[in-house]
Amino acid sequence: MSFPQTKVLEDRGAALLLAIGLLALFAMMGTAYVTYMGLEAERAREDGRSTAARHYAQAGFHAAVGELAAELDATGSLGAAGSFVFEFPVYEGGPGEAFQASETVRARVSVDYADEMSRVNLNAAPPVILESLLGVDTESAEAIAAALPPEGGPRWLASVDDLAVRGLLAPGDLPQRDVTVYSAADQAPDGVLMNVNTVSRRGLEAAFNLTPEEASAVEDGRPYESVEQLEEALGRSLSETPAADIADRLVFESRLARLTCVAVVEELRAGGEWHARRTRRIETVAWFPPDAPAEPVILYWRESGPVDSSDSA
Repeated sequence: MSFPQTKVLEDRGAALLLAIGLLALFAMMGTAYVTYMGLEAERAREDGRSTAARHYAQAGFHAAVGELAAELDATGSLGAAGSFVFEFPVYEGGPGEAFQASETVRARVSVDYADEMSRVNLNAAPPVILESLLGVDTESAEAIAAALPPEGGPRWLASVDDLAVRGLLAPGDLPQRDVTVYSAADQAPDGVLMNVNTVSRRGLEAAFNLTPEEASAVEDGRPYESVEQLEEALGRSLSETPAADIADRLVFESRLARLTCVAVVEELRAGGEWHARRTRRIETVAWFPPDAPAEPVILYWRESGPVDSSDSA
């Protein structure tokens, strides 16, 4: 009889199957670990690229501030709009290696800026201008004005969207352009209504009760340097316009700018084409004080990313 031998063979077979099963388990665990570590490494690289793009966007903002501060020193006022493109080296190197500027990776930042006072300041606009600018009835315009200081409202509008948040306008009725909630003079929300020399044609129509043709004529006559020159172009006194009580809130130059900075970290691919590896966008509103234009006061700052690489062209 061979029962003991059969038992031994069965035990050996079971042990072999167990060993194979354990090896398969360890192999799967090892593969999962390697895959996980690969994903973590890629995530770390992506985080690094995102952080780098953010830093380059900030560098582009500071470079643009330098350019605008120089313009203010030379002219005393910001232009209506403009743009800059900056290129920054990307340094690479491993542990124990000296960092060197890469020949296959580069960072480009495009910065578009516009005079924020080319938009009408909702916090400074009387009901008659709000009515025309927002396309609302008299009652709604008066309700908006009454919801703001000093008419008794608790606080100024912090953003255009605040009109909907506070129930003053339906979300679908929010204006998409031509308006702001920021001021150019002393940063007081109601300090300045608009810059006469850069405000949109629609803003001119609302502020001075002009027809499109009249607004176009006033627009063509810019720049103006005083209320007297503006009144001559209007063909009437400001006292005969919706801006009668806010003549002191009109300015003819501006130190307030909205800057949009888009940073693109690009990689040189085979064939000599540059491919966007990571992007970052910063939008900000900055006020440049007369005594320190190189040190702007940030009134609004928003970062987002990634963005479509076509935005950075």
